[in-house]
Amino acid sequence: MPSITTWTIPGWRDLPIYGNAHLPDAGRRPRGVIVLVHGFMGYKDYGLFPFIAQRFAEAGLIAHRFNLTTSGITENFATFERPDLFELGTWNNNVIDIDAVIDAVDRGALPGGGLPLLVMGHSRGGVGVLLAAGRRFMCGRRPLPAGVISASAPSRPWRFAESQKRQILERGYLEVKSGRTGQDLRVGRRFLEEQLADPQGHDIARHVAALRCPLLIVHGTVDPTVPSREAEEIAAMAGEAVRRRLVLVDGGDHVFNTPNPFPIDGAPSPQLQAHVEALLAFCDEALG
Repeated sequence: MPSITTWTIPGWRDLPIYGNAHLPDAGRRPRGVIVLVHGFMGYKDYGLFPFIAQRFAEAGLIAHRFNLTTSGITENFATFERPDLFELGTWNNNVIDIDAVIDAVDRGALPGGGLPLLVMGHSRGGVGVLLAAGRRFMCGRRPLPAGVISASAPSRPWRFAESQKRQILERGYLEVKSGRTGQDLRVGRRFLEEQLADPQGHDIARHVAALRCPLLIVHGTVDPTVPSREAEEIAAMAGEAVRRRLVLVDGGDHVFNTPNPFPIDGAPSPQLQAHVEALLAFCDEALG
C-alpha cells in the first residue's frame, strides 16, 4: 500500500506551506512526481484530493498535495483559522507557493527530486498551475513541467461582476461566505489591483500558449460553478506546439460528484472514476 507522510516548507513571505506526500509502495521505483493544487476556499484534504493523490501513488507517482499559504486553512481544516491570510490571497502569491513546492522537490527537500514532474490544479488551482507553468516556460525556469492538468478551471482569472470590481476597489474588499463553515471571508483589494497592474502577467491565454508540454483539461458537463465551455476555451488557447487533450466528463459537477469529506478508499462516483481514469491515462502519455 502507498504510504502518506506530512511535510512543511516556507512559502509566500516564508509562511508555512502544510503538505502531504503520497508515496508508492516500498520497493517500487517512482516514475514521476505530481503536485496537486486546490481551488478557491479549498484545501489539501478537501473531498476528492486525498483520493486522487492515493490513486496517483498506486500508479507509481509521488503525489504532493498542500494548502496554499493564503487559503486561510491550517492543519485544522474544520474552519478558516487565518481569515487574515485569506484576504491577502492573489494569483502571484499562489504561483510563489506552487514554485516553492516544485523547487523543494527539485532540490530534494521533498520526495521526487530528479523525477519527471507534473502539476495539476482544480478550479482556481487550475488557473494557478497554468500561470505557474506558463511563466516557467517563458523564462526557462527549471525544472520545466512534463505535463500540466487543469480540472474544473475557469478560463479567466476574474469571474466577478463589474459592480463587485467597483466594490472591492472602493471598500477595499469583497465579502464572500463559505458554504462549508458559514464564515464571512474577504477577498482583498490586492487580488484585483495585481491583475489591473499586470494584465499580461495574468493573461491565461498567453500562458497556455507558452506551454511546451502535454496539457490535459478535464471538466464536468453539468458543472454549476464553472461552465464546461470554459474548458473548451482553455483548450483553444493552446498553441500548435502543445499536445492538448480535452475530456468532458458526462454528468460531472464541479467536484466530479464527490462529497466532502470523502474517504481515501471510498467508492468513487462514476464521474470521479472517469476523472481519475483520464488523469492516469494522461500521466502515462506525458511520462512516455
